[in-house]
Amino acid sequence: MNEKTSAILLNGALMVGMLLIMAMAVLPLLLPMEQWMRWVFAAGAALVLISQLLTPNRGANLRLRRLHRIGIIAALLYCVSAATTFYRQGTTDWVGILMAGAALQIYVSLATESELKRLKKSDKKHN
Repeated sequence: MNEKTSAILLNGALMVGMLLIMAMAVLPLLLPMEQWMRWVFAAGAALVLISQLLTPNRGANLRLRRLHRIGIIAALLYCVSAATTFYRQGTTDWVGILMAGAALQIYVSLATESELKRLKKSDKKHN
């Protein structure tokens, strides 16, 4: 499998995992938390973690490498949040952990886009 195909698959897995997490975070507001919801939430969190771990670093730029590691930490927080739904049933502790991971994920996506634009702009200046 070439690099472009694997990047597309990893991004697709990341999107599917994030959609599963989002759906399972909203569904308990409408329905009582069921066991299958916990499993789907855990599957989404695992999918996000796997895609983050398999996504290669983006070059030698220190900031992009740091942002990639923060993205992995956000994915680990999603997994901890999913585990909390199993082990602390009846509490909403998982929501706080999920929001911490989401805040990190939002920061990573915004900062990565900004850094890539900055690098592209500086490359144009030097060429």
